[in-house]
Order: sequence, then C-alpha cells, then structure tokens
Amino acid sequence: MATANSTSKPKQPLRVTVGAVLIVTISFLALFGVYLTPHSPYSQNLSQALSPPSLNHPFGTDVLGRDVLARTFLGGRFSLAVGILSVFLMLAIGLPAGGLSGYFSGWIDALIMRLADFFLSFPLVIGALLFAVAFGHRPINLTIAFGLLGWPYIARIFRSSVAKIKQLEYIEAARLVGASHPRIIFLHILPNAIAPALAYACLMVGMAIAGESILSFLGLGLSPPHPSWGTMLAESIGQVGVANWLMYFPGLSITITVLGFTLIGDGWQVYLGHE
Repeated sequence: MATANSTSKPKQPLRVTVGAVLIVTISFLALFGVYLTPHSPYSQNLSQALSPPSLNHPFGTDVLGRDVLARTFLGGRFSLAVGILSVFLMLAIGLPAGGLSGYFSGWIDALIMRLADFFLSFPLVIGALLFAVAFGHRPINLTIAFGLLGWPYIARIFRSSVAKIKQLEYIEAARLVGASHPRIIFLHILPNAIAPALAYACLMVGMAIAGESILSFLGLGLSPPHPSWGTMLAESIGQVGVANWLMYFPGLSITITVLGFTLIGDGWQVYLGHE
C-alpha cells in the first residue's frame, strides 16, 4: 500500500552535499592556502630542485626549487576564476536569450535558436582554442571564449522551462488581469524556471575548468611564472619518471574540482527531476 510520503519530493541527494564540501574546501585553499604555507609560490631555490614530498615541502618542489604546494594553491585561483566567471557570462547571455525564445516563440524563437546552433557547432575547447589564437591567450580572452561558446547550453535549458511554465493556468490568469510581459516573465516565470538552468550551470563550471586546464597545458593560459593547474601539468611533462609528484597534485586538484561541480549539478538536476 502506498504511503502518503511516496509522492513527496525526494531529499536533496547526498552527491550535492559531497560536491559542495569539495568545492568549499578547494575554494578556501585557493584563496587562503598560500598564506598558510611557509614558502612563496615564486621563491626559487635551485639547491632543492626536484625535492620529493617531505615535511618541509609536502608536495615537493619543481625544477626551479619552487614549493609545489604553494603553487598548487595559487594556481587554483586562476582555474576557478576562469571557470566561474565564464559561467556568469554564459548565464548573462543564455538566460535572456532562452527566456525570450521560450516566452515569445515564433520568429524570435527561431532566430535565437539558429544563433545558438551556430555557436554549438564549435566544440567548447576547440572553439576557445581558435578564439585564443585569434585574440591572444590572455585570461580574460579565455573567459570570454568559454562564455560565448557555452551560453547556448544555458539558453536551451531555460527556454524549455519557460515554454513549459508559460502554459500553466496561473500564467494565463496573470495575462487575463492585464499583467505586462516583463511582470509575467520576472515575477511569475523566472523564479520557477531558473533552477534547472542554474543546475546545468554548475556542470558548465566543471567543463570550463577542465577546458582551461587543457588550453593552459597547451601554453594558452597564464604566462610564467604565474601558475595554473594546466601550466603546472605542462611543466611536469619533462619530469615524468623523475619527479612524478609534479603532475599528481595539479592533476588531482583538477579532478576533485571538476568532480565537485559535477556532483552538485548532477545531484541538483536529479532533485529537480531534470536528469
């Protein structure tokens, strides 16, 4: 016999909590970890070059004797900044575009979706690579590239939610009492339609961080001596088999961060019923 709670909304998945703990921890270490270590991420000591992990250098040192722990913490700032800021740009473009497309339909919908299809024809990393080559590989350009290439994903999710909600009876009632289009969109539709788009945006943060790491690995990220996880991986290539710890820690940092955002986004989508 079905109980009264059988149709109730499920509890927030454990994966959201786990993902949030991972992201909060990584963010804290990226922001404040440098101040908790006794070594500067830029200080060189060639006499201790390629020292393995020890009590003095828990993550070891690189080829110039710089502390890998401090550089891993500092590198997280750039990787997180590119990922988070690019997704803010995706939301700034994708939400208005998806909202207009889903609410007004017709030629507006067709125009916006064809424009979205154009941007979707470029794979995220390949498109960002072409953008960086064309306009320079400054961090701001990577952020803009990911934002411009990623907004159609947000727009499509939000368009679907808006198109579904605008058919509900309370929206029709708002129209009958003379509510304006902006009032209906911002007061009645937006609060109920935005959650799935924000959940997907969490997934996009992880994708943007992974993409930034790939481009930084290819030399299109921060210029030396400033670290990012991708550039640290690139610097470790020549030391494979000699100092493997150089690739372990930035690689693990990327993995944990992308996993954290993926768990949050995926768990939130399951919770909302938008798998």
